[in-house]
Amino acid sequence: MKRRAFYLLGFPLVFMLTTLASAEPDLVGNSGSDSAIEDVLLPMLQGEFALQEGDSTAAAMAYVEVAERDSDPALAERAARIALMADQPSLVERALQRWLRLQPNAVGARQIELVLAMRDHRISAAVHQLSELLSGDETAQRLAIQALAGAGEQAVPVMQQLLAEGFEPKSVDVLVAIGALASQSKAEALVDSVLRLAAETFPDDIKATLWRVEVLQLKGDKVVALQTLRGLETGALSLSERLRVAALFDGLGETDRAATVLAEGEQSNATYAGRAAYLARLEQKDALRSLYAELTVPINAGSKPDDDRRFLLAQIAEYLDENDDALIWYRAIASPERGEPARLRVAVLLDRQGQLDDAISELREIQSSRSDNGEWLRDAYLLEAEILLRNQRAEHALDAYRRGLTVFEDDPALLYGRALCHERLDQVDAALDDLKRLLEIDSENPDTLNSYGYTLADRTDRLDEARGYIEQALALSPDSAAILDSMGWVLHRQGHHDEALPYLQRAWAAQKDAEVAAHLGDVLWALGRLDEATVVWREGEQLDADNRALKRSLQKLAP
Repeated sequence: MKRRAFYLLGFPLVFMLTTLASAEPDLVGNSGSDSAIEDVLLPMLQGEFALQEGDSTAAAMAYVEVAERDSDPALAERAARIALMADQPSLVERALQRWLRLQPNAVGARQIELVLAMRDHRISAAVHQLSELLSGDETAQRLAIQALAGAGEQAVPVMQQLLAEGFEPKSVDVLVAIGALASQSKAEALVDSVLRLAAETFPDDIKATLWRVEVLQLKGDKVVALQTLRGLETGALSLSERLRVAALFDGLGETDRAATVLAEGEQSNATYAGRAAYLARLEQKDALRSLYAELTVPINAGSKPDDDRRFLLAQIAEYLDENDDALIWYRAIASPERGEPARLRVAVLLDRQGQLDDAISELREIQSSRSDNGEWLRDAYLLEAEILLRNQRAEHALDAYRRGLTVFEDDPALLYGRALCHERLDQVDAALDDLKRLLEIDSENPDTLNSYGYTLADRTDRLDEARGYIEQALALSPDSAAILDSMGWVLHRQGHHDEALPYLQRAWAAQKDAEVAAHLGDVLWALGRLDEATVVWREGEQLDADNRALKRSLQKLAP
């Protein structure tokens, strides 16, 4: 049986026994040792065993008994916290009394008194304890915020009353923390009060300003949020602050400004990676080439890059279709953290260069490696199958999924991939078996429900059954374009073309996809709206001319 380590007050049990034996020589070898064990050690052991068994009430009783016999305030604190966890107010009170007698100024005791007051809805008492803690040192402030966070919505009236009584925060961190808790509880009036107090008390503090922008962003007040951000002197900000400002600009739709902010001042792997990501999203390849050149200057001068920098250079080179350079950078990475995903990218690039056999060999080597990273090994099977499918080798891809599932039994990603592969090979029953197994693993996964229902609707005549699964998926994820498409398709196959149309129109508006275009066009065609159907199909053809469903639909246009 696996051994369990029992910890008392943060120390291993064996250390506790050694301490008891060595600290008091007369406890060993005389009648006093039995008394000490009975009075302290045995109740402590009973308490720890009770905790291990999940009986927090019994643990609290044992620890309170120990605390009242011993002079260690740490024991009294542990007793109070266990009793609080067990929701035993009388035991908490006994432990607190003992704790404060032994350590009158214990800030931890105030924290527990604050928690109890909030639990009992004693607002005035809670505000008093909270004020005392927030006026203390950093430890006291941290304990106060922890108590508020643990209280959830019960903390809201306490925080409201605190501000109403003229609370003067000692630090911006405390105020931002209170504001964040208010935001989590959706206490909008309290959030507004904290925002006003932050603007009055810390008008030039960057932490308060950035938190204000985040709140404005959440509220949908994009104009004021952007005005506030644009007013910042970003050149003087620290590295972490610039990263945060850039993320806010990006979230507010000004990705170009985000890249500019990161280009200012001190540079690091994080700023370079952020700049690359923003420029790639903006499809600014010339700017990315300049960034790539900037990154290689110190390397060309003899500086040795770390693996994070190599990985970034490889990603940029890959995006710029400089595949030979990307391979060099990826292959130069040695650390497992970066090297493992790099090897997967090497396989992708080899396939992209027409070296299919080399790509598969690379992935087979990964699959046979001794890595502890199960996700990386699993992904090697997934990628092998994907590459084989892309090269029209569906039977070989099916074998890759089979081998992967031998190692990673019932892995959802492998099962789902194999189901799609079976369907592609017209092995519909086998596809449905894999999808059914996924539903047995997670019966409320909307994507799996949708896939199972859509496969039934598209490849069988079990339309009523298919509709039931798709309706379940739609109830769980009502705005999913894929599920809306499935709902429209099953209604169309049942002959309900008028009912199908709104679902497919919503799906097409949400996601321009060739298969959605095929389905929408088919319904328009069935309703006699031939010109509209043709326009949608042609749009879908621009997206993916090889889509199987779209090819079937376009046959209607053949002379």
